[in-house]
Amino acid sequence: MGDIFSIISIFLFIFANILLIIQGIINKIFEEFKSRKILIEKTLYEQFSYEVYSSINTPLFLDYTITEDCPNNQKVSFALNLDTYFDCKDVHNTDLLPSCRDNVINNYTNCNNENDYVNNVNYNDLENFLQIDARRYCKYYSKYNQKISNLFNISICQNGQPYYYEDLLKDSLSSTYYDGYSGSYLEAQYCGILDTKGNRLYLPNCSKIEINVPDSDERYHKIKINEEKILSLINNSKERNLIISIVLSENEPLSHEWDYMVRETNEKIDDKLAQKRRDISFRDLKLLDIGDNENTKYHLLDSLKDLNIKVEDVSNNNNIKGYSEDKYNKNQILNIYARNYIGFKNIDELYNFKKIFNNEDYKDNPLYKLSSSKHNPLITIIIPCVFCALSIVFLIFKIKNIINGSVLKIIFYIFFCLIILFMIGELFIIIYHFVKYQKINIDMDDKMEKVLDLYNHRRMEFQKYRIISLCINLISLVFAIISLCINGGSYQEMQN
Repeated sequence: MGDIFSIISIFLFIFANILLIIQGIINKIFEEFKSRKILIEKTLYEQFSYEVYSSINTPLFLDYTITEDCPNNQKVSFALNLDTYFDCKDVHNTDLLPSCRDNVINNYTNCNNENDYVNNVNYNDLENFLQIDARRYCKYYSKYNQKISNLFNISICQNGQPYYYEDLLKDSLSSTYYDGYSGSYLEAQYCGILDTKGNRLYLPNCSKIEINVPDSDERYHKIKINEEKILSLINNSKERNLIISIVLSENEPLSHEWDYMVRETNEKIDDKLAQKRRDISFRDLKLLDIGDNENTKYHLLDSLKDLNIKVEDVSNNNNIKGYSEDKYNKNQILNIYARNYIGFKNIDELYNFKKIFNNEDYKDNPLYKLSSSKHNPLITIIIPCVFCALSIVFLIFKIKNIINGSVLKIIFYIFFCLIILFMIGELFIIIYHFVKYQKINIDMDDKMEKVLDLYNHRRMEFQKYRIISLCINLISLVFAIISLCINGGSYQEMQN
């Protein structure tokens, strides 16, 4: 009877090691970027801290002036999304040239399979531009190019005291404020929606938010800053959003795009790999079920459409990297998109975020560490393979009675000790992993919460089969103990 329990114990030990091998393969695939989906996931982890802090660390000013120039540290900058692409991933239509199918291509690439056009079409020929078949089948989108600070040969200067998100979230979300002079609470003024969580900002003096425009120069009035208040309030409606980030773009911006790449800035990585990390598209985000459907948190400033900002206007007033009229349509109208702060439900949620994510080092957080962990999954593959092989050999020897009972007894004791050591080792690895990569639940911007959900799922995926393996090892240990108890510590019966 003891033989049956010992054989079951060995089978379970082999199965537990097979699960460890599977776990090692899963972890190795994540480490080696074996798919586009994993590359995007890791990039989102690496950029998460920077993306949030670059928003909430942006100061809000209540006073702006328009001049021909102002100190660089006071200039308001705009993100310029000038580079446009067709996202043809998963598109295999034969109307497109093979080079365009299942690929992301520049907007000036010829994709027409009838060869009616030539490569590198000059896109100032707008008629041909609109006939390109890629637009018919693929997602047309714009990507970040650089920051600019001049429009129509003027600069917008921010003046006065800066307000920061933490203070606004903590102190200014009440409809009343304390007046030190009168010694009483007075009604505050509603200034607008502070962040993407819909927190409403109240300040004693938000009605003073304005931009002073000189009356003497007609150029200043061309952009109608005094009328539209671009930098502070969108319009006079009760549900207006405060503006923290502004993007000039032909198309709606992606919900996740960056002007700074954390990993490639701090580490040496392959140029092709770095480019892939920068080229995240709409379909890429949808692979992770965090696609940019109708809500990217950026909103189009319809009231400013009549400004008719052209690519030519921007290029004439700013030094645009890599600008060429063969690649850009100088008559293309750029829209103005705006966004308020990346939001948190309340100040406690913001404090929870700051405890986990280091404001001074965008690499010092669990998401970045998980994406670039230094452990070697090969160990999780090789060691279980060795013990699987040894266990199979031992099982064959036991079933075939190839070796005598005394040697078998010693081997089984060694096997029994191995089960215990494996259990201790696996338990230590699991505890260490979940302490290092804690579960993160923060009530914040829904787009960023989806990235946290991905992380929470991935941290479990890194240990799922190891946990199952540990449970099976425990069952294997129980059967081994039963076998030893039935045999009374003696293996005389095994010789029969």
